[in-house]
Amino acid sequence: SDRYAAHVLTKLSQNWESKFQASVWNYWGPMDNGIVLVSAVNYANQMLTFLPRLNKEQLDEWNVQDDFHGDYRLLGLRNQDAVGFAYTDYDVLNDIISTAGPSLNVPYYSAAAINAVHVYQAVEYPPAASIGNRSETVYYDLYWAHTIDIIPNILSGVVGYTWAGTQLNTVANESTVPYIDTQAMFQQFLHRFGVVLKPIKDMVSIYALDETTFFPPNASQLVLVGNALNLAPPQLGEDKEIGIKTSFLGGKISTDFAYFHMSLTNVLENAGVLPNGFGYYAPVGFT
Repeated sequence: SDRYAAHVLTKLSQNWESKFQASVWNYWGPMDNGIVLVSAVNYANQMLTFLPRLNKEQLDEWNVQDDFHGDYRLLGLRNQDAVGFAYTDYDVLNDIISTAGPSLNVPYYSAAAINAVHVYQAVEYPPAASIGNRSETVYYDLYWAHTIDIIPNILSGVVGYTWAGTQLNTVANESTVPYIDTQAMFQQFLHRFGVVLKPIKDMVSIYALDETTFFPPNASQLVLVGNALNLAPPQLGEDKEIGIKTSFLGGKISTDFAYFHMSLTNVLENAGVLPNGFGYYAPVGFT
């Protein structure tokens, strides 16, 4: 694999600066990459089912992001702003050279049996029904965050907003020509609110935070609906946190107490691998 990166820090003024970075990553997997995937678990019979597969991978990713950060005073109060963007393009080519059958069944309580699972050699593989899939995933976000000292050295607040999005372009089966390209787009408006109270300067801090989260699916996160594989829905979450931090005797004695409440929708679990070599997930709902 090859990776290239660049970082540029620009001082725009005494109080403002820009942090820019860009990177490119390329990865090529071997042609004869024989793997054995867990396709099913039978708890009643205590058996694991393995599906051998011969495949190769090619990954291409490039990323660019910039952050502008400033510190200033407004009406005598200290303010800080951060605004920026990030953009990532991630391409995956996954060629299934062949699936070898039949699948392999071994008792899951036996390490020796699992270690003895036969990995087929390249010449043992029959032609695959599906020659693989390819996908392009684009991640992007725009954000702004503001911090203000409401009461200098005692009370400060932070507010932030992010517009996050993902676009997926997927060819689920390269065996079908012309390619059938499935496109999906997910976008979400996120927030972050917080306050910090320092009743005793440099010794006691009490804080509260509320923020929302967004985890779009990647092209490989598919759920089985009937006999068809569909892209999984995005995971949306909300995090709430309150806590207190203390530092006494010049930092010799310090404590950190916090309470978290985190919720997440559309949680996924790996459900196995289909006979054609495609893995899929099962939604388990809300946590």
